[in-house]
Amino acid sequence: MSSYSLIHLSDSTLLHDLAALVGRDHNTTAALLAHIAEVDARKLYRPAAYPSMYAYCVGELHMSEDTAYKRIRARGAAVPGHLPGDRGGTAASECRGPAGVAPDP
Repeated sequence: MSSYSLIHLSDSTLLHDLAALVGRDHNTTAALLAHIAEVDARKLYRPAAYPSMYAYCVGELHMSEDTAYKRIRARGAAVPGHLPGDRGGTAASECRGPAGVAPDP
């Protein structure tokens, strides 16, 4: 049986499992944003020859440009001083796509 086939679950189990997965997703997202912020603060993308956290997310972590942009913006909202353009944070140009235009948030 496929791990994605849920037909065998009762309604209550399905709802319980969904809530548990959402909770884990929130925790994972929070940890991901904290890691992005810390890697950016330490500029650990530089030894890998990336000019920015955005470029690292796209090139090394294989995030789409849109996902990288959104994660970096979300990380800024979650971690004070890390919004693009904030002093001590990431340059606003980091969150622009290859044509220099920021993706839609």
